Amino acid sequence: MKTIAILVTHGYYPSRPDRDDPQYVEDQISVISQALAGYDVAVELVFWQDEGTDWRRFAAVIPLLAWNYPQEVEVLLRRLEEIEAAGVLLLNDAPTLRANMDKGYLADLAARGAPVPPTMSVDACTPEVI
Repeated sequence: MKTIAILVTHGYYPSRPDRDDPQYVEDQISVISQALAGYDVAVELVFWQDEGTDWRRFAAVIPLLAWNYPQEVEVLLRRLEEIEAAGVLLLNDAPTLRANMDKGYLADLAARGAPVPPTMSVDACTPEVI
């Protein structure tokens, strides 16, 4: 059986009762686990903020629930480097994740007519809402 790591964050797992949908994370994990079980793939949750994970234990790593990374960008960047160094498949790949950390691409998409969520861009001194 192969094991896939799903990155989760201490801030959202286990779910907290003060959230609008306190079971959201658990529900997502359950759906994913059930879907992969038929393919002989197990899911293991890994807290991305924690040190010392042996990434080579996993067939792949999915940063699906790695929320709140903007508060700890440097930590997430270190984890991406660790995963790359271990040679483990990362879905999405690390270059894509790094590029998407800067949400400036949303302004480009909006300018091309694509629907984007309400987004505020802060340019050194002048905030701009797209």
